[in-house]
Amino acid sequence: MAAAKGADIFTQIKVEWLEKLPGGAGWRIHGQRYQNALKRESFKIEARNVFLSAGSINSTEILLRSEMHGLKLSPAAGTGFTGNGDFFGLAYNGDFQTDVLGYGQRTPAAGASNAPGPSIVGIVRYDQSAPVRDRITIEDFSFPSAYIAGAKALFAAARGEDTVAGNEDAQKRRVLTDFDLTRLYEAGGALNHTMLYLVMGQDDARGTMNFDAPWFEPDGRMTIEWDQVGQQVIFTRMNEELRRHARALAANFISNPTWRVLQTGHLITAHPLGGMPMGEDYMHGAVDEFGRVFASDGSVHDGLFVADGSVLPSALGVNPFLTISALTERIAERKIQEMRGKAYPKPVTAAIPALDPLEVIHRSEGELEKLFRRLPTLPIERIVNGGGAPKIDIASRTISNDAYWKGFFPKGHILNAMSSAIFTGFKKTFGKLGNRYTGITSDTDGRITAHNSLEEITVDRKTGTLEPGRYILLKYLEPQWAGFYDILKQVSEDLVIGRVYLGEYPNGIRMFTFAMSRRHGFAEMTVDEHTALFSGASAPSKQELEGVWQMDVVSNNNRLARAALLAFQNQPDGRLEARYQLMGIMEGLVIPSFVQQHFQLNDFTPFHDEIRKVSDTLLAGRYVSDPLPDFSSFLNGPSLGILHQVPGTNQVGTYYTLSPAGKSALPTGPLLRPFLDVRLPDGVGMTFDETMTGWYFEGASTPAPGRQGDLAMAERIPPVGGPAGGSEASFTVRMMVRDVNEFVDGAAHEAGLKGTIRFARFEGRDNVTYAVEERGSLFHYLRVNAATGEAEMRYHLEFRSNEGAAYVLEGRKYMEKGGGLGDPAGAIRELLNDYTTLYCHLYRRQGDGTLKETGIAYLKFRTFEDLHAIGNLAGFLGSFQITGTSDPLIQLQARMRFLAFTGQFAQREYDPLAPPIFAAVGR
Repeated sequence: MAAAKGADIFTQIKVEWLEKLPGGAGWRIHGQRYQNALKRESFKIEARNVFLSAGSINSTEILLRSEMHGLKLSPAAGTGFTGNGDFFGLAYNGDFQTDVLGYGQRTPAAGASNAPGPSIVGIVRYDQSAPVRDRITIEDFSFPSAYIAGAKALFAAARGEDTVAGNEDAQKRRVLTDFDLTRLYEAGGALNHTMLYLVMGQDDARGTMNFDAPWFEPDGRMTIEWDQVGQQVIFTRMNEELRRHARALAANFISNPTWRVLQTGHLITAHPLGGMPMGEDYMHGAVDEFGRVFASDGSVHDGLFVADGSVLPSALGVNPFLTISALTERIAERKIQEMRGKAYPKPVTAAIPALDPLEVIHRSEGELEKLFRRLPTLPIERIVNGGGAPKIDIASRTISNDAYWKGFFPKGHILNAMSSAIFTGFKKTFGKLGNRYTGITSDTDGRITAHNSLEEITVDRKTGTLEPGRYILLKYLEPQWAGFYDILKQVSEDLVIGRVYLGEYPNGIRMFTFAMSRRHGFAEMTVDEHTALFSGASAPSKQELEGVWQMDVVSNNNRLARAALLAFQNQPDGRLEARYQLMGIMEGLVIPSFVQQHFQLNDFTPFHDEIRKVSDTLLAGRYVSDPLPDFSSFLNGPSLGILHQVPGTNQVGTYYTLSPAGKSALPTGPLLRPFLDVRLPDGVGMTFDETMTGWYFEGASTPAPGRQGDLAMAERIPPVGGPAGGSEASFTVRMMVRDVNEFVDGAAHEAGLKGTIRFARFEGRDNVTYAVEERGSLFHYLRVNAATGEAEMRYHLEFRSNEGAAYVLEGRKYMEKGGGLGDPAGAIRELLNDYTTLYCHLYRRQGDGTLKETGIAYLKFRTFEDLHAIGNLAGFLGSFQITGTSDPLIQLQARMRFLAFTGQFAQREYDPLAPPIFAAVGR
């Protein structure tokens, strides 16, 4: 179409970088023309206007390459990358012919599989009424002809997870058919009974694109940095939904191989987006709404446009083709208007600085490098520290401290982890002595000091890793540190980005990039700042203490460290009850008292808490000793990690802040809660055994459908002896959780099961035992019934009689609170009854696949009724096994995550102390 309109199209061309011509004369395009695999030649083309439409990754790469040659870009360039929430999976070798084998330009032969039609035939959109972030879209794919033979071998070897029983022989025949290479398009093969799925949703679009040219790869390379992208809950939900699709097709389920099989947590995307995201100004976007590329000073580069998916600032959750087309047509149309005389509006001036030091200090090294390259430095005199006491803003919870620049190792760097582990970091103090600028670099506790000199330098041409521009050079003066130097840029009044080099300027090797700030949040509070905060506070009243408070420990390191919870409750008799919960594993009572200047807590140790009120939502405290002999020699200074000497005293202790925890009481299950949010490695599973015993009523039915009718089964059971018309029945099964993360996070909470089922009398036979078929039998744990909004445990057991008749047992435990509030003992009894009572319906599968009810069963999980029951309970508790890992820590985390999930539900549904208004709102 473009060629028909007169456009010249050149192939075998690689655009490498763009050069801005002086005087606004346009652009020079640098590239390579490939004559063959071994021969290429460089070329240059000049143009007034350049439109980059090479796609998210390639357009961004061209601009980042250009930046290395001096092109100034916005701080947002290379950010906002998203895979459009893409996820893949397969339903392999099912019972339905899917016609997914591609033919290219060929026509199907007689008797071969049908042509698949377009690549995407069907689309299913989920939860259109839900918030956008929770919606997903599922599409089908076909297999290109070039990949059919390889796909047959690969998926036959992978096989996947069985989802149903009874079709094993047919599946084997289809796999054998695929092994016959002379029947590539055989309609009855396994691959032609497969569905390849593409799922799209809303990921967090937090990927960062970096370009570098290391010595071993001089042509350069693009990398994408995206912390824990594969751990986002949306992908676990997608994986679970695809497994259910596979079950509906009676197919084996094969998950995304890079995410699951290879255990990397990596993702594949067909729709890379972002990298040059659109924004209102240069601090919020890399291009404006017209696709014009922002420069680092907030202006736009005349004649340089991006018109492709890289300008999208978020995932779309659907195919992006139409959205990208609409945006590019709009960009082109607006350029035509400009060529006809309608000028572009001036770039929007950033009303407020978008570069917030409180956020930048926690960025990764790649993100800090972008800022270092793109932003100019302020004059050197602005970096000098003014000293004085810290300025604490209670309302915004920020601290301005011009005594020094507080340093932050980049997020994800090994030094960041080390500094957190030993509660220390670094700081730099700058001054001016005559005409010389001086500095001191030290650790945050002041044990190591290194003297520095500072000077402003101007680089006229690219030197080593420095592009042309102005910098601040910091040298270390003592011999032991002289092998290092820093290159600094003060990019705002309160923010410095710096590089550490090993060697001699200007030829040193860059070690890492860091940030420094003289303004930070309360989360980065230092010991001196806490002392100032504590000194200006006053003793709280009993009423002001009411509630649960989170304790965060203060050190001179980068961030506060959460350590404990304190709970205060005013009793009717006027007493104030105080409890602590330390690190989620230890709790107890402490003795409160009020003294003139602070509120005090005493425990069984020689330490006590002193707490003062800063505001309604912030308390400052310290856990300090009674007076001791001189302790400074042990600390070797005023602080050692989280231990500090109280100024002017012989007391030593730990400083902390308290903020509302958003709870009405200390959380139950202190050992379980920390594991509820833990992200286990993918593939960690779990098994446990359960035995249910009771009575089967052949030929009986319930008086009404659902829970109301099922509860009537209990009326059949007398207090003593067997029920009329009932015969003993039981089953013993093993629950098999494929992945604990999926089991806890997914809506279905699904596991497989296998085992045996026994009847004292069944279909005219006495004392029969049948195997529960693993394929097709399922267990759902605390799954919410969409019709009732209440949680249930569902058991779906499939088994066959010795004569081959197929049966299905459908059982439910109704996990719904029915008693009143304020009755702890009654709530516990109700929880125990609901957890151990299974209401069952038994069906016989007819020849046409329909189910005909043959009876009902009332089964119980026995606990404390007698010694045998206690043995049953002990066996259940001892049966929990973790699969997929031999790491004892991960095994413990997996067990605890399951128990925490159970405890959280029990507290939410059966909490006997929940106030009526909460119960009403919750329902």
